[in-house]
Amino acid sequence: MTTLRRRMMEDMQLRNLSQHTQDAYVQQVSQFARHFNRSPELLGPQEIRSCQVYLKNERKLAPSSIIIAVAALRFLYKITLRKDWSLEEVIPTPKMPQKLPIVLSPEEVLQFLGSVRCIKHRTILAVCYAAGLRVSEAICIFRCYGTDYRLQNGASMSMAQHRVMTAIEVCRTAVLGGHLEQCDHCGHQRNAYNSCANRHCPKCQSLARAQWLEDRKSELLDTEYFHVVFTVPDQIATIAYQNKRELYGILFQAAAETLRTIAADPKHLGAEIGFFTVLHTWGQNLLHHPHLHCVVPGGGLSPDRTAWIACQAGFFLSVRVLSRLFRRLFLEYLVKAFDAGRLEFFSSLEWLRDPSSFLDYLVPLREAEWVVYVKRPFAGPDQVLDYVGRYTHRVAISNNRLLDIADGKNFGEPKYEPDQLSPRLEAATAALCSLGCRS
Repeated sequence: MTTLRRRMMEDMQLRNLSQHTQDAYVQQVSQFARHFNRSPELLGPQEIRSCQVYLKNERKLAPSSIIIAVAALRFLYKITLRKDWSLEEVIPTPKMPQKLPIVLSPEEVLQFLGSVRCIKHRTILAVCYAAGLRVSEAICIFRCYGTDYRLQNGASMSMAQHRVMTAIEVCRTAVLGGHLEQCDHCGHQRNAYNSCANRHCPKCQSLARAQWLEDRKSELLDTEYFHVVFTVPDQIATIAYQNKRELYGILFQAAAETLRTIAADPKHLGAEIGFFTVLHTWGQNLLHHPHLHCVVPGGGLSPDRTAWIACQAGFFLSVRVLSRLFRRLFLEYLVKAFDAGRLEFFSSLEWLRDPSSFLDYLVPLREAEWVVYVKRPFAGPDQVLDYVGRYTHRVAISNNRLLDIADGKNFGEPKYEPDQLSPRLEAATAALCSLGCRS
C-alpha cells in the first residue's frame, strides 16, 4: 500500500465515512492514477480535466457515475493533498438531468384522501402528505404491517428473513445512528440517519449497483454483444420454489455448459467464449419466474487461443439448438440431484418424493419447448448491463412501482412495454412483505 493511499484512507476513517464510500473513493483514485500511469501527487488540473473528458466522451459514463469520480478526486486533493484550488473550477460536477415532479392539485389531494375508507390509513396518509413523506415507499409497508405479518408467518420465516425485515424497518432512522453532512461549497451542515445497507432494501445499494456496472463496463470487449435469456417451464419453477439453492445452481450450470458447448462446436462457431450471467427469480408481475440473463460477446478465441473468431453479423447461435441442449442438460442434472437426495418436497409437492412419481412428472417436460431467447442489444452491451444491473442490487419491490396503500392492499404498476399502458396490479400486503424478504 502506498503512502498516499494510506493517508487518504486514514482521512476518510477520521471523518467516519462509510466503508462503501471509502472503497468507492479508493477505487476511483486508483483508476485515475492507472489512466496516466503516474501518482496523483504528480498530476494536476490539466490531467483531471483530461480524465473527465475521457470518462464522458470515450467511456460514455452517465453523470451519476462521473459524480462518484469527482467526489473521490475532490476528497483526495482538498483533504489529503491539501491543494488550495477552486474545486468547482478544477474538478467540476456534471449537471444531473432533472425531471419535474407530478404535483397534485388541492382538489385531487382531497379526493385521494377521501377515497380511503379506513380512518387509520387515512390519518397515516394525511400526516405523511402534510410532512412531505413518500407514502408509497416499501419501507412504509413494513413499518405499518410488519408486526402483523410476523404474527401470521413468523413460524415459517428464516432468521435471514427476520433480519431483512428489521433492517428495512429501521433503515435511515435514529435506531442506526447518524452522521453530519457538510456541503463542500457553502459549508451548510445537516444531520442524516445511517442506512441499513441491506441488499434487500429498496433505498440502499445504489452505490454498489453503480460500482458493479462500472466494473462490468471495464470488462467489455470491442465487439458486438448478444443478450441471451434461459427460462425454465412452470413445472420446474414450482420445484425451484422449494429447492432454490439446488435448482438455481443447476440453472447456472446447464446454461453455462450449453453456451460453451454449442459455441465450441465447429458447426456453429468453433470458439471458446466468455460471458457473465445474472439470475432473476421473479417476473414483472411479481410472480415467481426464475430465468437467467446472459451477456455474451459475438465471438471467442480459437481452440489454440491465437485468433479471434467472430460470429456472423447479427447472428449468434441457433436458438433451437441451444434450447434442446439446455433442456437435456437441465433435466439430467435435476435427476442426479434427486437420486442424490438433494431435493426436498413438502406440502402440495410431497407426492414427488416417490421416485416413479418424480420421473413421471418430468416426462412431458422432455418434449416441451424450453424458452431460450437470443437478441442483439439495440444500443450495444451497455443497454443490457443497465437492464440486468437494476436487479443485481435490488429486490422485486421498488418505490416507484408502489402507487397506493389502503385496507391492507397495495396498488402498483407492473411495466411490460414502455409504449403501452401498464395494468394496475393489486397485491396483498403480506405478499409484498414476502417479496421484500426474498433472496
